[in-house]
Amino acid sequence: MSLVSAIIPTYNQSEELERAVKSVLEQTYPDIEIIIVDDASNDETQKIIEKYTDKCEQITSRTHIRNRGGAAARNTGIDAASGDLIAFLDSDDTWNKEKISKQVKKIQSTTSDCVYCGIDYQQSGRAKRIRTFIRRAFKLRQDRGVREGGEDLIPEILSMQFDLGGTSTLLLTADVVSRVNGFDERFDRHQDWEFMLRVLKNHKLSYVDEKLVNKFETGRPSADKIYGAKKLYFNKFSEEIRSAEQSGYEVVRNHRLHLAQSYLIQGEFSEAIEWLIKLNLDLSDFPILVWYTLIGLGRLRNGKDTHLE
Repeated sequence: MSLVSAIIPTYNQSEELERAVKSVLEQTYPDIEIIIVDDASNDETQKIIEKYTDKCEQITSRTHIRNRGGAAARNTGIDAASGDLIAFLDSDDTWNKEKISKQVKKIQSTTSDCVYCGIDYQQSGRAKRIRTFIRRAFKLRQDRGVREGGEDLIPEILSMQFDLGGTSTLLLTADVVSRVNGFDERFDRHQDWEFMLRVLKNHKLSYVDEKLVNKFETGRPSADKIYGAKKLYFNKFSEEIRSAEQSGYEVVRNHRLHLAQSYLIQGEFSEAIEWLIKLNLDLSDFPILVWYTLIGLGRLRNGKDTHLE
């Protein structure tokens, strides 16, 4: 039986971390080591880690002296991993009990080197109803069907037509992770896209058609950080982006729209307008833009994140 290394990077999410660790300990797959990487937290994270490492031999930890970001934390976990297979779990996500078992079975029964799964977004009330309506009525990218393949998926990822849902959905062979040299630590956002673009150049991705990862609302990164990551992203993959655009994929437009949405959510409307005027907006763009504008207005009114997104 293959050993799976579950790598959990964390920063100042002590309450969420405990929930994440429990979801790994409850996996039906029996052979898992857990590596928690504390990226220089200053909350109760170390107490939570000690609570588990003291009583559970399958859990080890690493600690960064200074905050280095999620990509560096995952790389620290990769360096410490002993498993033939590697999985990542963000500390604010959880896994369903059969997540690893079903993904290991998928890898063993296919020629793929990596596999992902569906996501269950943990929302309730008005936010869940409105978001569900928008997705169904206007077919946003999250609902455009399951994608499997290799290099053919690269234009889909570049144009934001296909989203893995973050690294928490992934299970990969350690060989693949080693061949691509882990994560690019320059990226503080879009780390999963950057990582998978390099993976898919030489490897196949398969899918378990079940929602095996739970994502919770824990805030959003600043739009300025997203903008910085996109500049780096476009510079690194300029040739691939040019090729995708020549093939008819709207890479630049979709990233500009994403930036506009990010500024709307923050209530920074002048910055959002600067990006929106660069676009030829479609009718289908307006419902989600209106929704994000309402979030931004609510945030300005309350002086904090409204968690409506």
